[in-house]
Amino acid sequence: MTLWMIGFTILMVGWGDGIARLFLDEPEVIAAATAIFVTVGVMQIFDGVKSVALGALRGVLDNDWPTRISLVAYWLVALPLSIVFGFKLHYGAPGVWAGFGAGLAVAAILLFWRFLRLTRSAEQLSRHS
Repeated sequence: MTLWMIGFTILMVGWGDGIARLFLDEPEVIAAATAIFVTVGVMQIFDGVKSVALGALRGVLDNDWPTRISLVAYWLVALPLSIVFGFKLHYGAPGVWAGFGAGLAVAAILLFWRFLRLTRSAEQLSRHS
């Protein structure tokens, strides 16, 4: 999954301008779309890690912590940063997406950490049994 996401990141970062030109011919809109492609391209890696970690946590029947992590990542990190980057710092749509990407990064890191913590604890318990 992560390799798939990295592939799309390379595509969006490397050829975002060309992709935008396939659909648009206005220079200002192409520039905005290209910036958004770069932002979303990088965000894809974190989204892939988050999705896999969330699925793995569901597999070990852990639903409480992922809900808490998602609450923090999206409401306390992503939303305020999207407002700051998009509107206060005047980066517009790419700034809003960057804020959301930061929230995804927090979610990905914390969900992956939670999965490692749970599986290591279970592994240690099974060794001592």
